Amino acid sequence: MKKFLFIALLFVFVHSVFAQNDKVTVFLKNGSTFSGKVLEPDSPDVFKMESRKNVLVFPKTDIDTILYRNTANKQTLVEVPWFFKVDGGLLPGNSENEESAPQFFHGSFNYGLTGNLFAGGGTGVEYYMEQTFIPAFANFEFKFRQTRFSPHLFLKAGYLFPGEVQQPSDLYSNSDSRNLPPKYLKASGGVLLNPGFGFTSMLGPNLGFSIAAGYRHHVLNYSGKDKYELEQRYNRISLSLGLIFK
Repeated sequence: MKKFLFIALLFVFVHSVFAQNDKVTVFLKNGSTFSGKVLEPDSPDVFKMESRKNVLVFPKTDIDTILYRNTANKQTLVEVPWFFKVDGGLLPGNSENEESAPQFFHGSFNYGLTGNLFAGGGTGVEYYMEQTFIPAFANFEFKFRQTRFSPHLFLKAGYLFPGEVQQPSDLYSNSDSRNLPPKYLKASGGVLLNPGFGFTSMLGPNLGFSIAAGYRHHVLNYSGKDKYELEQRYNRISLSLGLIFK
């Protein structure tokens, strides 16, 4: 937990460094050019800026290119309707199982349905009870505003599949299944549901990162001899850090 809090503080520091006075040059499709400072827009369909003490608002459909000027270099920002995200984290919390804080690693490809709503799909790897599971999930993200730093809501919903073929041991073959821990039973996976809230910070036109927390619910099903079945339910907090590529 201390490591996660340290990374969260580092996130805030890095964002404060990159977010200071974003200066831009806006090129309109009609050939006009304006330079100034980015302002937070009142609508996701417009771009708002301050130029020579005047506040200017442009419909995004009228903009050809936005040139962001940092202190060390210049970068051209071309808005794209998709992003690829990799994230990993922990699932701390109390539950009726032996896992203290399982780790997960996910990757997802997401496409913009509207200016603020993205939907996509992803997969990854998770590890429970000495067994590997592969998630397959739909991912939804809603950004509250179209700025470099924005809060967002997310939802992952899908299924966890066993990632390896279980190899029955002598203990599995000769003992009563009801007395065995899940790692000796046949795994068949289960549903996954993970809503949450986070923050996204774009460090440039093609790279950003995020920090998020949420609620994770998933089910793992197992079976043994004599039609024995075992269901384990996980209800935990999810804490994650992610990288965003456009």
